[in-house]
Amino acid sequence: MGLEDLAEMASKFGVKYVMLVARWRGGPGKLEFYRPNRGNLKLLPPIIYIKGVRLQREYEVAWRKLRIRAKKLFTFKGCGGDAAKIAEALSKFFNSRGWVESIKGAERDTIYLKVGEAEPHHIAFHSVVGGKAVEIGP
Repeated sequence: MGLEDLAEMASKFGVKYVMLVARWRGGPGKLEFYRPNRGNLKLLPPIIYIKGVRLQREYEVAWRKLRIRAKKLFTFKGCGGDAAKIAEALSKFFNSRGWVESIKGAERDTIYLKVGEAEPHHIAFHSVVGGKAVEIGP
């Protein structure tokens, strides 16, 4: 499937954004974000190059088995520089409901996006499981 086909499919379903996962050496290599625009796809910053991915079986909590049904996404605010730019772009793409300072008072059925400040930037999603916040995926 080419980008033209993807643009056609995006306009058919009326989506606002498209994320393309490019493969490299058999695994995910980079994430590209696009906005459908009159039968074309407009590339949006940032392009995220993936260095390492933890598999679901490597997590302490298998979120699919827990049936986490995310209804909201919030983004952690405590980052600066490039991490802040990445967090801003991802929060727009994933339609974040806003920014939070910490995960204290976290709600069920809510996902929290965090971009680490140290390079390479670690991007993780957290949720409340069993009364405590845990990382549920990259």
